[in-house]
This record gives sequence, structure tokens and C-alpha cells, in this order.
Amino acid sequence: MSMKSAILIVDDQPSNLKLSATLLEDFGARMILAINGAEALNRLHEQEFALVLLDLHMPVLNGFEVLQRMADMEAERRPPVILVTAVHDDLESISRGYALGAVDYLVRPFHAEFLRSKVRVFLELDRRNRLIRKQAAELEAHGRALERARIQAEAAIRAKNQFLDNMGHEIRTPMNAIIGMTDLVLMSNLEPTQRKLLEIVLRSSESLLSLLNDILDFSRLEADRLDLDQTLCSVHQVVEHAVTTMAVEAELKGLTLNWVVEPQVPEWVVGDPVRLRQILVQVLNNAVKFTRHGGVELRVNMVGEERLAFQVQDSGIGIPEDRLEMIFEGFSQVDGSTTRCFGGTGLGLALCRKLVTCMQGELRVMSRVGEGSTFTFEIPCIRSKAGDGSASSLSSAVGVEKVEPDRERSMIRILLVEDDQDNRLLGQHVLTSAGYAVTTAGDGEEALPHLCEGFDLVFIDVQMPRLNGIEATRRIRAGKEKADPDMPIIGVSGHVQEQLRAHCLEAGMDAFLTKPYRSQDLLDLVARAGEFRARREEQRRVVSLGSGRNGGRS
Repeated sequence: MSMKSAILIVDDQPSNLKLSATLLEDFGARMILAINGAEALNRLHEQEFALVLLDLHMPVLNGFEVLQRMADMEAERRPPVILVTAVHDDLESISRGYALGAVDYLVRPFHAEFLRSKVRVFLELDRRNRLIRKQAAELEAHGRALERARIQAEAAIRAKNQFLDNMGHEIRTPMNAIIGMTDLVLMSNLEPTQRKLLEIVLRSSESLLSLLNDILDFSRLEADRLDLDQTLCSVHQVVEHAVTTMAVEAELKGLTLNWVVEPQVPEWVVGDPVRLRQILVQVLNNAVKFTRHGGVELRVNMVGEERLAFQVQDSGIGIPEDRLEMIFEGFSQVDGSTTRCFGGTGLGLALCRKLVTCMQGELRVMSRVGEGSTFTFEIPCIRSKAGDGSASSLSSAVGVEKVEPDRERSMIRILLVEDDQDNRLLGQHVLTSAGYAVTTAGDGEEALPHLCEGFDLVFIDVQMPRLNGIEATRRIRAGKEKADPDMPIIGVSGHVQEQLRAHCLEAGMDAFLTKPYRSQDLLDLVARAGEFRARREEQRRVVSLGSGRNGGRS
């Protein structure tokens, strides 16, 4: 867009045209001359003008008619018009010109400076309007560029998250076999050196799994795709499990590791025990890692009646004051040099803060170099009366049922559907070692012919070629296969998205087992097979009764 303004001068007298152009030539505007109204209209349709000096009295098309034709132009292309009138024109003619759209008038003969002062105002207005339009166009273009960048960024984030999910699945599947097989070997008779070496393998595998979990969780939190469970949670159990997880590491470093749950803390609350334990383990791990002498203490208290307060205090190396907030930034560490003494990715505390924020709390730290650090956070405390700490309450809370004592394990038949051969061998070995009768299949299509054999439980991998676990489950529940529609079905997957878990349960699975799992996880689910069947049979009975009651209605 050219920033040089143009003025259209319309007059049927050439001498008037030349005089006006001469008086305005030092303004730097382009002067376009028209000898009659028709030529003026053609010029107006060809380009934009800052101002039109329009003679009122012309043959063929006079100034009034030109103004009437200009009314059909788009508003943003219609320039301001100053009428040039004769001295004998009456007030009615001038009023008519204003009514048709003129903004001002000049009476000939006029003083040169009078003309210049009026034109100067409109040229300045045009300059500003052009600048505004240019800036608006640039802003619009910038907005379009930003929108394209946003779309591309969201696509990149989706691609990254999909890649991380797929990567997580592909890593978890072989890690399930590594950790599971190592566990099995450790249960056998080993020489002390062999046991020590295998324990190193197991510990390293679990460290790798922890790193993978942190990366996936951080990614889901960044994408707002991580949901918190709201279930029955024992504060004492969560704290004890977190401390027990770090006990060996603290003992190896010669540190004390204490925990205190104050009496006013309720035994049972509603929350996400898995994520709360994850936060505590990570904060405790951080404290133990950066403490060389002394110890670490975890204390749980109440703030008022509605908030739980957690505090982890250590006697470690401390954190410089100017780097206190940096430790909560993803992929950041206080010491990022190649000579640093402590490992880690810098994700742990960033992930903890995001999780605490999701729980409507805030993770804070106070520290002095050489004197240790104290991490604190508070979260809402939703009390529950579901348990009183007794053994029966504990059993119902965690949902574990014992295997029926009057039924031999060898009579319990299990179908294990898994496309990964190593994981299929692992599951088969764990279950057969526990005394169960196991049949295996490599995918859903291979499993279909076995479904009529009366299994007590099916473990089925969710992601398989040909026929995946979700579709196979839907077919069983819909009665499309020769199988008991109420048979307990448990999905197994290396994917950990909450959305996938929800899809599995919606398809009719009774539970969801995430890889890598421990042998006991598998056996605990077998122990609950009776519970799963009873629950599904009751659901079917309720649906049947409801259909019967409604059957006679018109």
C-alpha cells in the first residue's frame, strides 16, 4: 500500500484546475485532475483519494449528481468531498451538498491559505487512516501467522504425546518381561554372587521404569491429559509405603529415615493414593539423594479441619536462595555441569509441583546451603468413614478377596492372550507356578476358538494385531462368540493413558493391568475372579428385571 496521498480536483475550467494544483503542489500529494463529472467518477473507481475538490456547477454531470453516484461506493473507499461553489450559491444549495455527503465547502474566489489549511487537515487524516489500515493489515497477518503457528504447535504436541505413548508401550512391554523374569529367577536358589548381580539388574530396570513414568506423566500434565482418581485412601498406608520404598537407599547411605503421622490425621480420606504416593516417594528420594549425613523426616499433620499438610525435612546440602524456584522447572537442575555429583533428569520435582497443583495445593521449599531443605505441601482433606483401620475394612478398601478355599487351584482355568512371546511365557510361568491351568493364545483371532472351553478368567492384551483386546471383549459381552458373556476379562497393556483404561472398562473389561507388573499383581487379580463374575451376573440380573418390568408397557 502506497503511503503517498492523492487529491482529486474536479472542475470544468482548466485554469481553475491548474491554479488549485499549483497552490497544493508543495504538500507532496499526487494531484489528479478531472475536467468533468464522468471523468471524476472513472478516477474514483480506479484508485483511492485522500480528498476530492468538487466543482458544484459543471455541464452533463454537476457536483450534486457526482455526489449521488458516489453514494453507491463502498464506505471505506468513499473519500471526503469539499464542494467548490460560486459566490451567488444560496444556503439551500450548500445544505443539499451536505445532505448528499459533502464534508465542507469553499466559495470562489477564495484565499490561497484558506484552501491550503482545509486540505492540510484532510491530508493528515488520510495519512493517519492509511497508517492505521497498514498496522491493522499487519496485525491481521500476524494473527493469521500466530494461528497457523498455534495449529502447528498443537499438532506437534499431539504428535509428541502420541510418540511418547507409543514409546512408553514399546518400552514397557519388554521391561515387563525383564522385571518379571528377574523376579522369578530371584525366587529360585541362587549363589550369593548371582543374587547380587540379579538384584542390580532389577534395581536398574526399576530405575529405568521410574524415569519412563516421569517423562510420560510430565507430558500428560503439560497436555492436561492426566486425571486424578477419587477413591478411598489410607493416609497411613500411603505414607508407610512411600517411606518403605526409600528405606533401603537411606540405609545404604547410613541415614535415618523417620515418619510421623499426627493423631489428628484421619485414617481414611478420599483422594488419589497412587499420585500421592508418587509425590511423597519423589520428594523423599530427592531428600535422600542430596543428604550425606544425618537423616530425613516425613511428617503429616492437619491444617484446620479441611487440609492435610505434608512436610519432608532433610539435613542435606541445601539449595542456594536464588535457585529455589529453578528446581521446580522441567528439565532444570541446580547443578547442570558435567562434573555434577548427583544424577537425575530434573523432572521429578517439576512433576511433583504439577501433581500437587492438580490436587489444589502448592509445593513449596525452604532451604539454606549446608543446613538442609524442607519441602511442604497442603491438599484438601475429604474425610471418609468407610474404614476404621481394622483388618476387615482394609480388605474391603483395597478390594482383595481370597481364593475360594474349597476349590483347588488346578481346577481354575485361565486363558492368557498376549502377542509378545516373552510376556506370554512370563504370564504363563507365573500362573502355572501358582497351580493354575493356563491356555495361551497369540492374538484375539487365535483366542476365539478357545472361548467355548469354559474359562474362569481371561487375561487379554489390549493392543494386538488382527483382533485387539477391546474388540474381542465387545464381541464376548455382546454374545457374538460361543463364550460365557459373564466370564471375567482383565485387560493388560503397556499404555498407561486414563482414556485407554476408560475405553477398556466401557468395552466390558472388569479390570486393567498395566505393564510392567509384578507376579503378585497377576495373582491378586486371579483371586478376585469370583468377585468380578458375581458383580457382572448381578448387573445382568438387574438389567433383565428392568426389561421384564417395562415389557408390558405400550
